[in-house]
Amino acid sequence: MYAMLTTRKLMIISQISDLQFQITQLYQNQMDLTSLGGVIGDGTVTQQEFANSGQKTKYGVNQILMEADSASQTSGYTFVQMSTDGMGSMVFDETYLTNIQAQISNSEKQIEMKREQLETKLAALQQELQAVEQGEEQGIKQSVPRYA
Repeated sequence: MYAMLTTRKLMIISQISDLQFQITQLYQNQMDLTSLGGVIGDGTVTQQEFANSGQKTKYGVNQILMEADSASQTSGYTFVQMSTDGMGSMVFDETYLTNIQAQISNSEKQIEMKREQLETKLAALQQELQAVEQGEEQGIKQSVPRYA
């Protein structure tokens, strides 16, 4: 009995660690998207700022742009090309900028929902870990030899 509880405890600890790592990654992705939204802001951004923003997130710049292009095309708007103003800055068309901002917002919401799900699972695992540790303690007490 004690060995089974110890094995389960180790499995739970591993799962908790994995969930904590995933939650940390989601926080980072969310911060990257927020940064990307801030950089794009009013529609004018230097190429360096744009290239550096959101690189670490799996919802990176290329994914956001592809989704914004798709949304622009499906709304009856033809492909929008970013234009440079000659100073190394990109100026986005207003419709394209709106689509980019919508895609960023959508991605942030998806991350938030996923993070909440993982936090719920984490809380349940932490409760299970407490129960297993209590059972483990009881198993130790019961396995101690008693001398009369």
